[in-house]
Parts: sequence; structure tokens; C-alpha cells
Amino acid sequence: SVLISSSGNSLIILSSSSSHTTSGLWKPLTGCLELLCRSRVSPQSWKQDLKIKYKRVDLPKKEYKLKIFCDFDGTVALNDVWVTAIGKFVSDKESFNKLSDDYCSLVMNGKECNKRSLELVENFTLEESNRHLDEEKIDPHFRDFVEYFRSNGDEVFIVSGGLEYYIDYVLKKEGVDIKSFGTKLVTTAIEGTKYLKPDVEFPHADENCKKCEISKRNILINNTNDLYDEVS
Repeated sequence: SVLISSSGNSLIILSSSSSHTTSGLWKPLTGCLELLCRSRVSPQSWKQDLKIKYKRVDLPKKEYKLKIFCDFDGTVALNDVWVTAIGKFVSDKESFNKLSDDYCSLVMNGKECNKRSLELVENFTLEESNRHLDEEKIDPHFRDFVEYFRSNGDEVFIVSGGLEYYIDYVLKKEGVDIKSFGTKLVTTAIEGTKYLKPDVEFPHADENCKKCEISKRNILINNTNDLYDEVS
């Protein structure tokens, strides 16, 4: 669900059941948000294209600032970068894939999955990792998506359970300068070798939750100020 204001006197609550694939999603989503915030496009056309259910709540006329939070792996990035880039340092593919399966089936929580995945990494260096990240691409429409909302005074962020290290690297490589909230890569030199032992810390986890690697709820709340008419 996405909570968005228009430039008129209504607030829009969206729920999309779109079956769009990731690639090419940002163009219709940009138009959809433009519809809701700038009132330039027919609501019926977007309702039909994206199967959007919406309702309007009357509010005093205000100009709201949007805070838009996007996932990264398999959303902004075309691939799950954790799997495709970090996975290149894992020789035990069977164990690595099982961790992903256990996480997706809720057998294992996010924190444990991240840590145990990095325990499988071998012969890791930042130089080699960066070469793998140079092969990663983002959705071709995402840059325009960011620039459109930035030009209207709104902000776009990344919020992800992935490593801020590779998120920021890929975004910078692709020419996108936005703030990311993710997990933190920490490394320790392996004595007598050129390699590093990677580990992960969780600076944006909820102190009361022992399972989730990141609290997206807290990030939205902490970075959205009602006093400044911000909506996320």
C-alpha cells in the first residue's frame, strides 16, 4: 500500500494488484503518482491499467511533500544483488541456495540468513566484489522516476535488507544519488592473506525485534514529519 496526497483537497490510499514485472514498472508508477499528486491524468485510466483500488478522504487544501521508499534487490536492481554478486564468492551453492529457500519459507529469519550467507563467502576482496557489482544494472526508468519527483520537491529513498555497501555502489555507478537504508558490511582481514572475512551489522533493526534485519516501518516513521506536511 502507498499513502499519497494530491495537490487538491483529498488524500489517496492505494492498493495495487498489478502483475507488472520489475522492468518497466517505474514508468507507469511515476504516472500513477503524478495522477495522485498533481491531478494531470485521468484516474480511471490508471485504475484500469494497474488495477488500483482507491478511496478519497476529504482534507483541507494543503501541499504535501512525498517521501517515497523503494526496495532495492529485484526491484530497483534488476537482479537480487545479494545472490548474484555476493554469491560469486560462495562455492557451496547448495548450502547458499538452501539459506535463501529457508528464508523465503520463514524457516529462518532475516538476520540469521544474512549472517550465515556471509559465513559461506570465500576469498573476498572489495576490489573483486566491485568488479562483480560493475555488472549489475538498475531498472532503466528508475533514474527518470527519481528525477521527476525530485524536480517537484519530493524525495526518494532506498530501504532494503541488503548491504548499503553494494546498494550505494550500484546506484552511484548508475548515476543515481539518493539516500539508502540497509545493513552494514563489516570486514576483518584474514591474517597472512589478501582476503577479508565479511560480516554484517544491523543499524536499522528494531531493538525489540530479534528477527528482522531492518525495520522498514521505523525508517518510514522516523523520516516522515507530519509537522512539515510530509507523507510517505
